[in-house]
Amino acid sequence: MPAPILAADPYEEMARVAYGRVNTVSSETGLITVELRPANGATGPVLASCRLPEDGTTAPQPGDIVEVLLSQGAKVVSGDANVAQRMLLGSLDGARALTGFRLVYEQVGSGRELEATLLRREGRAGWIVKLEGWQGFAANDPPGTGKGNRPKAGDRSLVQVLRFVRERGNFLLQWSERMRRHVVKAAMDGLAVGNVVHGRVTGIADFGAFVEVRRKQGTFIALLPNAEASWRPNAKASDVVQKGSAHEFQVQKIADTGEGERRITLSLKALLLSPWEQYGEDLSPGDELTGTVRNVTDYGAFVEVLPALEALLHRTHMVPPCKVGEPRERLAPGDRVRCRVLRIDIQARRLSVEEYPRPPGGRSE
Repeated sequence: MPAPILAADPYEEMARVAYGRVNTVSSETGLITVELRPANGATGPVLASCRLPEDGTTAPQPGDIVEVLLSQGAKVVSGDANVAQRMLLGSLDGARALTGFRLVYEQVGSGRELEATLLRREGRAGWIVKLEGWQGFAANDPPGTGKGNRPKAGDRSLVQVLRFVRERGNFLLQWSERMRRHVVKAAMDGLAVGNVVHGRVTGIADFGAFVEVRRKQGTFIALLPNAEASWRPNAKASDVVQKGSAHEFQVQKIADTGEGERRITLSLKALLLSPWEQYGEDLSPGDELTGTVRNVTDYGAFVEVLPALEALLHRTHMVPPCKVGEPRERLAPGDRVRCRVLRIDIQARRLSVEEYPRPPGGRSE
């Protein structure tokens, strides 16, 4: 069941907790009375009336020592007033909630692990969990979640307490770092460069995309660099994949971080035919092509003559030839250029072209 909801901030309510001895228990009314001793000990006991526990725990018996949370504004007073006039209202459940709060709050930032029960999922963000009667939020899924092993309400896992979110009345948690490392290591065991894995894109960055790979042993996050997303030069991962999309990837690199962990780099283009495999054998010197300028440098321009296949149009092969730095004055990315294949080296994956047509008597080596 959810943690008991306190009437006020737990920091304030802890000041109203008192210990006492159970006096009477009535199953008919569902109430018990507890004798509380004033702090100064100047007078006799003060009675507090409390409901029996509502969390299913065993009801206290006469003579038991219990912890009581006094109602807001109630005070243990001394004087000559009779017992009936000094009867206070209290809560056993509230006191137990504060006991749980103290136990959890003492672990904030300690790194110590606590066992928590999964209550409900918050979309894809993470889980609301219960620990020591209190609720907290932990992002993502707990460690040990792999193919065919989806977490569900009622499951238990270990968490670490990061902080108490006072305005929300719950704790911010993280799944056990020790368990995470163990599960990630197990999920990566047996992987080798060249293996094909199935993954889902969880995030996009300037340098690539993050991919969640789920295996039977567990889950880990790998990187798809921009350079491995597409055969198209200078393409970015965001041009090819979207957050939430699923793909097959090839393991490109497995690196040891030096901290007992490994970093996996994936490739999407390795599972696709390269433009050289698609078009290289069909190209020959003298072939006429029309391409799109993708990049311009001081010494020439790179022209995409076929999908993802770029050729160098050197400044000396422009019409007319130009000096260093002048190609930027002639061409701009997006311009269309008619050209002719000069040289092709499939093994080195190099292609050079000349602007076409050239004037009569022009060089066409």
